[in-house]
Amino acid sequence: MRRQPHHRRAHRLAAARLAFAAMVLGFGGRWPVTRLLAGEQSREAERHEPVHLPAFERVGPVADGAGYGAPIFSHDSRAFIACEGAAVRVWNSRTLEPLSKSLRQDAIKYYGLSADGSMAFTADDKEFRIWDVSSSKLLSATKATDGKLGFASLGPDGTRFITIADHHDAVTVWRRDQAKPTFSLRHEQSPGSAVFDPGGKRIVTDDGLIHIFDADSGKEICPPIEIEYEYHFEDVRVSFDPTGRRLLIPRGHGYTLVETETGKVLNRVQYDDMSGPAVHVRFSADGSRIAVTSGTQLKFEPARIYDAQTGKLERQVGSDIYDCQVGPQGRWALLMPFNSKLEFWDLKSGVRTQILEEYGASVSPDGSLLLFETHGNLRDVFRLRDVPEVDKGR
Repeated sequence: MRRQPHHRRAHRLAAARLAFAAMVLGFGGRWPVTRLLAGEQSREAERHEPVHLPAFERVGPVADGAGYGAPIFSHDSRAFIACEGAAVRVWNSRTLEPLSKSLRQDAIKYYGLSADGSMAFTADDKEFRIWDVSSSKLLSATKATDGKLGFASLGPDGTRFITIADHHDAVTVWRRDQAKPTFSLRHEQSPGSAVFDPGGKRIVTDDGLIHIFDADSGKEICPPIEIEYEYHFEDVRVSFDPTGRRLLIPRGHGYTLVETETGKVLNRVQYDDMSGPAVHVRFSADGSRIAVTSGTQLKFEPARIYDAQTGKLERQVGSDIYDCQVGPQGRWALLMPFNSKLEFWDLKSGVRTQILEEYGASVSPDGSLLLFETHGNLRDVFRLRDVPEVDKGR
């Protein structure tokens, strides 16, 4: 069922940062996190064979000014950008050293990085700026022509960008070296979000339906794809696989899998045993698994991990899970229960090894880095590492 028109602009600042990161990076939402607690085991972990249990260790903190807004990672997880009030700064995810000076713009509403982290963007209500990270030089400043900005994002190569004006029925596509828009993508309703695919060939938008456009011509390449939302949580979050060739869309009690290049529907999966609709659907870091969370506004279900090729259920983990990120080969999962405690699970053994609780965190696309605020206006950092073998029978 198609959603009826409604105003979502009151939530646009949060939605732009969160939905953009989720769509482009596959992961990067703001998750509640603070301290590590003792590991726990599920009932499935009664066997005695040893297993490798990855774990997070604290490697921060990193200074980050006043710490406004959620940090956003580059597609390759090698860099992240964080807001410092009237400026942003780009950081190296491995060394935690700054890659840029403060990039200043008054009243920053939106910010992000190109796919490789070499360029950054900032935007306020009226102007979109693109910066070179290594030199901290301003490359372009473009005035919006279609009204107050309600959404903005940068293309993966940094040469193009997207804006959506408040209460406007079009997505506007720009080139960095041109003062006027390249073209506009018209919609029947006001779009809530828009994003380039990781290769920059397609633009995916949401106006209650999912639309896929050719990024060079602006032509819609396939009929709109229905979402069939039963409950409205946020702007729809789609997920690309690491290559950008496949696109996951939540749909009813399951998901639709689409070939990005052609818009061809590869699979439609519906699960009768779900008590509520799919809320988030995500590829694993290597594209081999699909994580689905589902539920209603009052109660969420365990996270479900499926084989991306066959659609076969491999494991259900946790309870009351709002969001989930899965590591390569389905080895581990980061779960965000609705009760605000981040959980780390070894999926091969069914062991919950760590709990991190309270405070808002951002997670890198590959799931290897947790970044969150502390009381001292710093960004504290946890990095995923392998720990010695653990005997589950102990």
